Amino acid sequence: MTKKKLGEIEILRAVSFLAIVLQHVLAVYIYSPHMGFPSAAAACVVLTLSRFGVPAFVFITGFVLFYNYRDLDYGAFIKKRFVQAVVPYLFWSAFYSVDNIFTSGPVPQNASAFVKTLLNHFLHGSAMYHLWFMVLIVQFYIAFPLFKGLVEKFGEPKKSMGLLAVVFLYQFAALYLYHRYLPDLYSTAGNAIVKDFIAFRDRNFLFWSFYFVLGGVLALNLEKLKELIKKYVYMLTGGWVLSFAYVICVSLKTGSYDEKGGYAINYMTTSPVDIRMFVYLVLSVLLLYYFSLWFLPRFERTSHYLITVGKYSFGGYLVHAFFINRMDGLLMGSLSGTALLLRVSVLYILVASASVLTAALLKKVKIPFIKTLMGS
Repeated sequence: MTKKKLGEIEILRAVSFLAIVLQHVLAVYIYSPHMGFPSAAAACVVLTLSRFGVPAFVFITGFVLFYNYRDLDYGAFIKKRFVQAVVPYLFWSAFYSVDNIFTSGPVPQNASAFVKTLLNHFLHGSAMYHLWFMVLIVQFYIAFPLFKGLVEKFGEPKKSMGLLAVVFLYQFAALYLYHRYLPDLYSTAGNAIVKDFIAFRDRNFLFWSFYFVLGGVLALNLEKLKELIKKYVYMLTGGWVLSFAYVICVSLKTGSYDEKGGYAINYMTTSPVDIRMFVYLVLSVLLLYYFSLWFLPRFERTSHYLITVGKYSFGGYLVHAFFINRMDGLLMGSLSGTALLLRVSVLYILVASASVLTAALLKKVKIPFIKTLMGS
C-alpha cells in the first residue's frame, strides 16, 4: 500500500532531476575547442557538484520501494511498475529512435532493420543518452524481493549499519573490478553475452547497489537514522569537502592545452561509476537528504515549488533530452557570440522549465494512455 509522500524525498527528487539536466546541458559545451582554462575548470567544478543526480535517484528508488512495500505482492508490484515505468520507457525509446532518423540518420534500409535497432535500444537503453537509467532501475524492480529480504534481515539500526558497511566494501570492490579488469576482459571474451555485460556495465545494478540499499535502510529506520545524520552532519560535511577537493584535483591534472589554445579536461574522472567518486557521491547523497530535511520547514513556499518539480521529474527526465537537442540548435544561432556561461544558463533554464511543464500538461490530459507516457 502506498503511503503519504514525504516532502524531503520530493525535494531531493527535484534537486536530483535539476542536477541531471544541468549535467546534460553542460555536456553540450564542455568539449568546445575554444574553451580556456578558467571556463574548463569552472565547468569541471559545476559538473562534479551535479554528479549526485543519478546516485540520488537510485537512493530515492530504494527508499520509496522499502517505505511503501513492507508487505510485497510481487505480481501486483511488477504489474504496477511495468505500467508506470516500462511502458513510458518503451514509448520514449521508440520516440527517440524515430527522432534520431530525422535529425541525424542513418535511415534504416528496411522495416526489419529498424525493428532490430529498436529492440537493441529497448534492451540497452541506447535510443538516447539518458535512457540507460531506465534499464538500471528496471533491474532494481526485478531484484527488489532479494534486496528486501537482505535489508529486512538486518533491519535493526545496529545490524543495518553493519550491512551498509559490507555493501559499501562490496561496491568499492565492484567499482575497482569495473575499471581495472573488465575493460581488458572485453577484448578476450569469446561469449557475446559476456561482451554485452562488459560493454554496458555502466547500467548494471551490481555497480549501483549501495545507493539502493542505503535508501532501503533509511526507509526502515527513518527516525533513528535521521537523528544519526543530524548528529554527524559536520563530520559528513568535512569528509565531503575533502573528497570534493580530491576529485577536482584528479580531474584538473588530466587537463592540457590543444594546438589551438583550447583547454581540455578528461571529464570522465567525474563519472558516477569512477571509483574515485564513490565516497564523494555517498556523502553528497546523505548531505542532500539532510539539506532537504532542513530546508522543508524553513522555506515553505520554495519547498512547495520544488515538490511540484519533484512530482513531474520522471516525465521531465524522459523528455528533457528532446528539448536540449531542439533548443541548443536555436541558441547556437541567436547566442553564437555570447559568453559560454550565459549560453549554458539560458539553455538550462529553458530546458528544465519546458520539461517540467510538458510533463505537467501531459499528466493533466484525461486520456489515460497519454498520462501513462509521463510515468510515475
